[in-house]
Amino acid sequence: MNTKKVYAIKDAAKLFDEVTEYTIWKGIREKRIPYIKLGRKYYVTKEDVYNAVYRDLLGDYVEVVHSDENVS
Repeated sequence: MNTKKVYAIKDAAKLFDEVTEYTIWKGIREKRIPYIKLGRKYYVTKEDVYNAVYRDLLGDYVEVVHSDENVS
């Protein structure tokens, strides 16, 4: 089973120096960042935020490499 850690919007923004809560909310509204809504809280994955933000800046050349994968 492939599981990903999800973060509240505020916590996800703290993972990146250059990403704000506003940036994440904008990505959600524009349907660029997938989310999970539980009650009144929204959750996103680090990978989805990273991909949405950096694809805007660099185009389709960016893709997250998962840190839990073994790289040879």
